[in-house]
Amino acid sequence: MKKKAVMIFLAVLLLAVLVIVVIPEKYEIGDISKDGEITILDLLIIQKHVLGLEEIPNKDLQLADFNGDGYVNEKDVEALQNYLLGIK
Repeated sequence: MKKKAVMIFLAVLLLAVLVIVVIPEKYEIGDISKDGEITILDLLIIQKHVLGLEEIPNKDLQLADFNGDGYVNEKDVEALQNYLLGIK
């Protein structure tokens, strides 16, 4: 009986761990550094990407599309700068 209870507990624990691993974290658009805040670091990462100095992985491009037009370009850099400065 005890062995069965331990096996059930371990199965439930394993399932819980798998669920935690599978559920992706949600990040705010613009938080390309995924630190929970939109900061100058995010702006620098997007600027480097736009200038061709640093590639943003495809899976993260939607986070860098700050103005939501489907592209990561200088318009996103400008929109994020304005956001950080409190403009617009």
